[in-house]
Amino acid sequence: TAGNILRALRASKKMPGEDRIYTAGEKEHLAWLERKKKGIPLNKKLQEEIIEMRHDLGLTAHRFPF
Repeated sequence: TAGNILRALRASKKMPGEDRIYTAGEKEHLAWLERKKKGIPLNKKLQEEIIEMRHDLGLTAHRFPF
């Protein structure tokens, strides 16, 4: 089955210095779980732009957690 193939791939010998073999979609799924738990990371520039838009729209009563 496909599950058996994926398990066999993940159990394969790893390259030196690597501790895991990822199969299709695994990294994306792990990123989704992290963002679901902690939220979407925003860089400083985007945070500043959002704060500026808040000011431009007169939404100064609202505060962001950054």
